[in-house]
Amino acid sequence: MIFSQIYNMINMGIAVVDEDLKVHHWNRWLEIHTGIPEKTIHGISLLDHFPNLNQKWFLKNCKRVFTAGNFAFFSHKLHRYILPVKPVHHFSPGFKFMRQNCLMGPIYNDEKKIDLACLMIQDATEEAMYEASLQALSKKDSLTGLYNRVYLNSQLKRELARHKRYDSPFTIILADIDSMGVINSTRSYTAGDEILIKVADILRARLRAVDIVARYEGDGMCILLPETPLKPAMHVARELGERVEKAGIPFDESGKPVTISLGVIDAGAKELELDQLLGKIDSGFVKISQNGPGSVTQL
Repeated sequence: MIFSQIYNMINMGIAVVDEDLKVHHWNRWLEIHTGIPEKTIHGISLLDHFPNLNQKWFLKNCKRVFTAGNFAFFSHKLHRYILPVKPVHHFSPGFKFMRQNCLMGPIYNDEKKIDLACLMIQDATEEAMYEASLQALSKKDSLTGLYNRVYLNSQLKRELARHKRYDSPFTIILADIDSMGVINSTRSYTAGDEILIKVADILRARLRAVDIVARYEGDGMCILLPETPLKPAMHVARELGERVEKAGIPFDESGKPVTISLGVIDAGAKELELDQLLGKIDSGFVKISQNGPGSVTQL
């Protein structure tokens, strides 16, 4: 009686199964989160209710528990979940199901033989959310929400490797906000930041999901276009410049719109190493800043 009360008070799922994975015990936590009462699932195989478990990785570990007395651990980082149940957190972005850690261990009878196993399932959604937020912060610029330079470098390296292996085209667009120094000195750095955020949003809205838009340094932004030859990339660059100008972001009190200068690098035209490509990007920013406001330059 005491065990039964404790068993149902514990804030994790506890299921006891036999070698055929038929359920012998199913605690209150599991009833609440799966919506399946113990009387309904008792004597029924887990696989009948949860066919997602009918996979080699799960069945192989179950066999080891019963035959060798090993413990098996299923991490949310590798398997995401054991039972597909909805997360209890109101804010669980990208998580259709509760992320779970699960420990499975043998239960010995009086003859010291394994005839049952216990699964202890813990809600790891909050942990997974925290890890996801840290991962996002590590590759995003805190002001604009664009990718940062570190992440851009990793994607450039990856794209160079793809180009060398498959000869796939890719291009890079450089975007520099014209006269940002004037805005910062005559208006304020806060005004400059607001303009940078608005321009970043315009660029991001136009591009594909596979494109990488990163803040390179200061008001300079770098756009990686995979599988894109030079000609269509030039078209994209011109369109981006037009969109920013038509947005009518005020440069000063006269109402003059903010513009951007752009440069396009055909990164797949030559066999380049990462340091050579980064050097080309650095020199490209210098060149487009010298070519006048609103210009689009092939670099």
